[in-house]
Amino acid sequence: MQPASDIQLAQATWVTCKSLLPPALIANLTFHSSDPAPFKKKGTDIMRLRILPKNRQPPNFWNSTWCFYEIGVGSYERGPNEGLNLGAVSFVQFSDNEKCGGGIYRNRVLRILNQLAFQRKNDFQVQDEKSIILYRRYSISHRLFPHTLAGQDLAWLITESLPLFASL
Repeated sequence: MQPASDIQLAQATWVTCKSLLPPALIANLTFHSSDPAPFKKKGTDIMRLRILPKNRQPPNFWNSTWCFYEIGVGSYERGPNEGLNLGAVSFVQFSDNEKCGGGIYRNRVLRILNQLAFQRKNDFQVQDEKSIILYRRYSISHRLFPHTLAGQDLAWLITESLPLFASL
């Protein structure tokens, strides 16, 4: 039996996530038309699946290039004090980009993400650089990308954050 491919693991993560979301939320989600697709930049080499709401509220917030949820299977560039990883689930927003509101949502998004990270402080972290990211990376201690756990984490992330973002 061959190990699952990165594409299969990303898709299995999405299937698990959808199985845990309320039907109304599932009906409002879609993934980028070209995903899953490889993404390589600096030390990151992943197969990614970007997920977006169909009803993109508030205006100028969501964008398939600059603001989305992401499943990434492979390896992300390691940050300080991070070991090797097998991938992650995350919310990503380049808040200062014009297509994401040109900075008007930045502080409120950061506040939401910090609150969510505090709820799951042993799992999720916030990165605030060129982009604001709330993410959970899965270390190599899992041996294989943990698609079930990642799907559960992504379902939690979407359930908790999407209504808050929609009300901005």
